[in-house]
Amino acid sequence: MKLYGYEDAGTLRALQEVSIVATASELRSLADMLMLAANKIEGLVEGTSDHIHFSDFFEGGDSSSADIIVMTVAS
Repeated sequence: MKLYGYEDAGTLRALQEVSIVATASELRSLADMLMLAANKIEGLVEGTSDHIHFSDFFEGGDSSSADIIVMTVAS
């Protein structure tokens, strides 16, 4: 697994670890999103997108929340 991130609008950087501070509802939605991403990678779900944004997946977030993006193409 590779992790990448931005600090503000800066340069994309490789990360060694991430910390997630979230509600139980957000964590459940994140788990659902990760399952969908895994299914897309394995070809079990059709779709043309090569990535999924958590902000598009979770319907309780606000615009100031951080986003998580998962690539759905096999590496």
